[in-house]
Amino acid sequence: MLKCLLFHLQAFLYSLKHSIPLVAYCEEQCLTLFEHPFVDLLHTLHHEAKVKVVPSVEDLLGYSSIQKLLFFDNEEEDPFVLRQHWSKLSEGKARVIKVHSNTIEIVPLNASKGGGIRILLDHLGITEDSDLDAVGDYTRWLSNERSN
Repeated sequence: MLKCLLFHLQAFLYSLKHSIPLVAYCEEQCLTLFEHPFVDLLHTLHHEAKVKVVPSVEDLLGYSSIQKLLFFDNEEEDPFVLRQHWSKLSEGKARVIKVHSNTIEIVPLNASKGGGIRILLDHLGITEDSDLDAVGDYTRWLSNERSN
């Protein structure tokens, strides 16, 4: 628990220091420390919950359950540098996943979108033999799950 808290603290302070947008996914909420056009796209383009701006790092750390962190590269940053930095810091604690050309997710080691989709499909009784063509980019996430 303390390791997670320290890791999250590092991420939030890095976000502020470098003015790189960071969104924390906490249960049903998306939280950030400052407004940014990239953050707004989560709601307007990707239909995520509207991101709430939290006034301080201390307030953000007060949220008990952070499932993942999402960093947006700004135009000045080399996306490889951000990913490399957080891959090194998170080694053995979390996985860093490049989601799009300008975003990385930091998720717990045991997190898997493919695994989550599989659980949902099993719950709904949908098997690989079903006439289901796709669930989002389901095939890609299953491929990622099999390769990990």
